[in-house]
Amino acid sequence: MNLILQAVIVIWLLCVVPFAMGLLLENISDKKSISVPQTFTFGYIAMFALFFIESAFAIYMNRELHILMQWWEISAVVICILSIPFFYLWIRNGKRITDSQNIEKTGCIMCMIVLTVMSISVFLAFPDTTGDIVEHVMRAVSTDTLYQYDPYTGEIMSDVPLQLKYAPWDMFFAVICKMTGIQSAILIKTIIPIFYIPVIYMGYMLWTQYLFPERKKMQLYFFIAMSLINGMPLLMDRGYGIRVISGAFQRDTMLYSFVLPMTIWLAILYLDEKKKLNQIFFVWIGCALAAELVYYKGIYFIVLIVGITLCISLIRRIKQWRKS
Repeated sequence: MNLILQAVIVIWLLCVVPFAMGLLLENISDKKSISVPQTFTFGYIAMFALFFIESAFAIYMNRELHILMQWWEISAVVICILSIPFFYLWIRNGKRITDSQNIEKTGCIMCMIVLTVMSISVFLAFPDTTGDIVEHVMRAVSTDTLYQYDPYTGEIMSDVPLQLKYAPWDMFFAVICKMTGIQSAILIKTIIPIFYIPVIYMGYMLWTQYLFPERKKMQLYFFIAMSLINGMPLLMDRGYGIRVISGAFQRDTMLYSFVLPMTIWLAILYLDEKKKLNQIFFVWIGCALAAELVYYKGIYFIVLIVGITLCISLIRRIKQWRKS
């Protein structure tokens, strides 16, 4: 496949589709507070959630990889078509649904930090080698199957392991490889960080806007601190910590650096009464499904966070009812 066409498909799948899903989700939940970072983060959560539903069903029905690819192509096209009216509003009424903050020196520095981290991840950092994502993707693409062959021996597995059957994270990359023809190792360890790292840092940006809404310097310091924390595993022999720079494609990295922080961010906004339950309910469902996609039993983390949040909210309302 032509290199330009491969690049267009990758950008469409990892940039256009999540942005379109974010626009849909934002307009369904809360039309008044749409921002570009929030649109992308919500869009990625929704994209992961939808892919989990389709991939889990395909594995359950013993379908081939190309069938799952066709399902995902149809879903992506439909989502993009449905988002066209909202995208038109985004273009026409940019002041209403984009960030109210103008591009400032602090924002430019934040963008430079993200580009620096992304460059280090792609060109300097040695990719994390734990796990067998690349092997599973290579085997799935070469055999056109979904976890039916052992990634190392090539033998047929009698049953799909539960940690793969209910967390088919590898198949997301396999579908992209199948559509583009890009080698799995190149896609996962070189191309994926270019898109995942900015999305993770968009989540950090939402946290900075909540923690330091009027203090630009503190937002910048928070960004720098998170970049230093993310860089610490590169300086350790055993690579402790969240490996955002060297392993943005890993299951635990996506869970602990993106899905869980976004879930907690929504919970805090709900407890602070800055968002209503109907505004974040669908996003919470998306977080639960996205967590299960990237990590086996990851849905339990989301259920626990949401449960604690709702209990705290209920206790507050009971106290207010007693006082009144």
